[in-house]
Amino acid sequence: MAVADLLEELEHELEESPKVMFSSELAKVDTDKCLDILDEIREVLPVELERAAQLIQERDKIIGDAEMQAHNIIADAEKRAEELVSQDEIVARAEEEADRIIADAKKKGHEIRMAGCNFAKEIIADSENYIGGCLEDLRSARAKLDEMK
Repeated sequence: MAVADLLEELEHELEESPKVMFSSELAKVDTDKCLDILDEIREVLPVELERAAQLIQERDKIIGDAEMQAHNIIADAEKRAEELVSQDEIVARAEEEADRIIADAKKKGHEIRMAGCNFAKEIIADSENYIGGCLEDLRSARAKLDEMK
């Protein structure tokens, strides 16, 4: 029987004991029965205290495990957050590098176009000079032919 049940039984025995004549507070109790109940309490109490201690140990272990799991979850979350931040930094650096490469490519493309335009202008100027020289030669040759007539 549990300690609480035994205490209830003892309380019932004391409350239900016949009252002594001419007294509302004094009662005649069966001391043997009360002592037997107290003996049972003494027998059961260590077992219940031991069970309570076991329950406390189990509770402490569960709390310790839960705290450890919480710590591990937090540590994993922090690590993952660091990885994400690191990935974001890598992505940001890659985007910056890509922007720089694109800007360099645009600059070089512009320089190449400008160089191509300048080269084409030189070729055209040289061609104009050559054709101009040829035109002069042709006019000179026609003038000589006109003189021969």
